[in-house]
Parts: sequence; C-alpha cells; structure tokens
Amino acid sequence: MVKRTDGTESPIITESDADTDKPRMRYGELVILGYNGFLPQGDRGRRRSKFVLYKRTESNGVKRSKHYIVQSPQSSQAILDAKQHSISYTLSRNQAVIVEYKEDPDTDMFQVGRSSESPIDFVVMDTLPGDKKDAKIVQSTISRFACRILVDRADGNKARIYAAGFDSSRNIFLGTKKDLEKLVDEINAGRPQCPVGLNTLVIPRKVSLGDHVNQPYVYLNCGHVQGQHGWGQDKNTNARRCPMCLEVGPVVTLCMGVEPAFYVDSGPPTYAFNPCGHMATEKTVKYWANVDIPHGTNGFQSVCPFCATPLVGSPGYIKLIFQDNLD
Repeated sequence: MVKRTDGTESPIITESDADTDKPRMRYGELVILGYNGFLPQGDRGRRRSKFVLYKRTESNGVKRSKHYIVQSPQSSQAILDAKQHSISYTLSRNQAVIVEYKEDPDTDMFQVGRSSESPIDFVVMDTLPGDKKDAKIVQSTISRFACRILVDRADGNKARIYAAGFDSSRNIFLGTKKDLEKLVDEINAGRPQCPVGLNTLVIPRKVSLGDHVNQPYVYLNCGHVQGQHGWGQDKNTNARRCPMCLEVGPVVTLCMGVEPAFYVDSGPPTYAFNPCGHMATEKTVKYWANVDIPHGTNGFQSVCPFCATPLVGSPGYIKLIFQDNLD
C-alpha cells in the first residue's frame, strides 16, 4: 500500500512490508537536469534529483465540475471550503470566475513546486550551473506551486501537465498581469509628488538600471515615498533622514510586483516588502511574510516572492505613505 507521510519521507515511494512483493504500475520518471543522478546535499524525502511516478493505491485526481462568476472570490464558499478543489481566475478587481473541481476516480494527481507544504509531492529548487555553484540565487525561477500532473490510471501513457498546483487549502488563484498593470496606471494617474523636489513620481513596472528623476523611493523605517534627492544623507552609512518625519533609515527604489500568481487578493498595492521594495497588496505581503521557505539544509526564512530576497526585520514589510490623493 502506498501511503502519504508528514513530508519527511517521499509520499510516493514509501510502502508497507506486506506489499513489497506486489508489482506496482510505474507511470514514468521526472529527472532534474544538472545533477547527474544525485543532489549535492543528497536525495532526501521529497527533494530528489529523480522522481518516480507510481500508480497510487487510491486515486486522488480531480476533474472540472462547474464554474460561475463571483464579485468577491475570497469570501466564496468554494474558496473557504478546505475540502473543495477550486481555481479562481481574476477578471477585474471586483469580479472573478470560480471553477470547482470534483474527485476523478480515473486519474492520479502529482504536484511539483518549490513549497515544502504537504500538497507538493516533489519539491524542486533552483539549479545552479556547474561553473556557478558558489553563486547566490537572486530570483527564483520556480513557483511554490509550479504545476500538477494528471495520469490516466487505466493507461499510464496518458499524462497531462497543468500550470499551477493546488495549495494546502486546495485553491489556485490566477490573476492577469493586465490587471496589475492597471493598478500601477491608477496610482500613476494620481500624480504622486516628491515633497522635497516637488516632481511627479512614476511607479515603474520593472526595475530600471539607471536613476530617473521620476523614480519613487521608500524610506523603509517609516514608509514615506519620495523622489531621488540628497537631503539628510549619511555618507558613512548610506542611511537617510526622512524629511517628513525625520526618521533615519535605509532607502530603496519602489517597483511593482507584477507576477499575478503570487497575489492572494486584488486590492490596491499599498505595501512593499523590506528590503527589496517590491509593491503588493496588504494581504499579499502579510501572507508571504508568514511563509517559511526552505533555506540551506535545515533552515527556513521568509522571502519576497517577486525576487526571492530574504525579508528583513519584523514584520518584513512596510505600509507605503504617498503624498496627494494617496495619503
């Protein structure tokens, strides 16, 4: 009998002694490029260089049941029910499509991702090239719930892979970059100003390599958003004194987090992660600040989902204070 575990061992490979002589149907393998048969720290539990997909004793696949439009997906019954598989597709800030899924006795489901949560069968981390083993990963290319694989139990040659996997609440939230870009446009349309230079600030969708007069910056200790200026700068520590509240602390450029898969709601982006400055909604930053990501061999840390930078301080984010109509 194949059984699931608490996550310290592989949920696919573990089996009881009574069934060791029974042949199991083998669907196939997933092999990670770049490891030549084993991970540098060794293959343990759900972290491996190769994953073997065996037919489960009992099916756990799901198939589409019904769909409908809701005004507030976060409060819908399908989202709140931890036993109901569902996918939420964001149409606008106040509208989303909920697709409910039901059990499918004809398929087995396997999930792959960076998360160490129990719904993930195979935990996959970023791979560094052989000549860059000592380099630091600045931005992860793997989603926490990257994908799900559905295999036909009657015909193991029929396997389908879908983007995104179900989280521990059996939910998937899918937004669109167009929606997030619209939020940026709404903020920029308010023409927030720097209280020192009195110039209009423009929030970029991507980080720019050069300094621009319209680039907004945030004081990480107080949250005031201003433009680039030299007032109150400590040349020895690079810390600055905020001209609005006189709080001394680090300053970082602001940039919108535009990957919709990392958002947990569709509210206004009025918060930013510390220390990277990626903007997101209040619920989104608070969610990720409380998610522990595997770090090293036995450690965990919270990171910004947009750039994988470890969060600094407590709580690891700051509320943004704009001037003009965004106060």
